[in-house]
Amino acid sequence: MASIIYSKGKIEAKVAESWKEKAMGLRLKQTGSMLFKLEEKNRPIIDMVLVPRKLQIIFLSENMKVQQIIHAEPGLNTYKPENKCKYFLETFHFTEIEPGEVIRVKNF
Repeated sequence: MASIIYSKGKIEAKVAESWKEKAMGLRLKQTGSMLFKLEEKNRPIIDMVLVPRKLQIIFLSENMKVQQIIHAEPGLNTYKPENKCKYFLETFHFTEIEPGEVIRVKNF
């Protein structure tokens, strides 16, 4: 588990390591958070198929600066960041993380 530390708090997130974890994300889950590292900076397309409820997606640069935050709705919706990112966090915990903030990650 990775600890995501930001100015107003902290959450724990599972690190997506296997291809299955990366493909499934938080599908079929009701709680939790998952941190993804991309092989190279990219604009990943994230779909909400089989995600049962609203999700916060936080896109991060290579230095963990928050580039964009999306509040994703379940269903057949897809989401893509405006700019390339190196990491992203999916979480059911609606955090108070702000765009432009630099977060710290422990155990990642």
